Amino acid sequence: MRERDGTPPGHLDERTAVLMLHGRSVPVLAGFDLDFKSYSWADALAKAGYDVFMMDLQGSGLSPRPKMDDPRNVNPAQQNLLKPRPPGFTPGPPNYPFQLTNSNSDRDELNTVVEWIIRERGVKKVAFIGWSAAVFTMGPYRCTSEASPR
Repeated sequence: MRERDGTPPGHLDERTAVLMLHGRSVPVLAGFDLDFKSYSWADALAKAGYDVFMMDLQGSGLSPRPKMDDPRNVNPAQQNLLKPRPPGFTPGPPNYPFQLTNSNSDRDELNTVVEWIIRERGVKKVAFIGWSAAVFTMGPYRCTSEASPR
């Protein structure tokens, strides 16, 4: 997760938090915070006074990719497509028997970030900005704390 703090000094009680989430094919930095000319939507929002948070779901952008470096964790039906074949690789069942991400894990990650923003920044609401596949995570989202995102 990245942050651009746009709350002016002396106005901490007036924070407005925005959380940006990527689609499936473009990570959050390229989509919202591209460091080129004026292509950073996150920077523009921070300059307008918003606290902007950007998160990559697990396996996207700069987020961790647990067990993704093991070729046995590729779908067994697609392991024969690996080119070039890793040295000593023998196709077979995955060494990591769990799905790395799914809609439940994405919602859990989103909830963890929303709860953190609410707690750490003292806001009651978190505005969402996302595109494409982000709607599958943000759209049905329900905050588990007393404060709820708008």
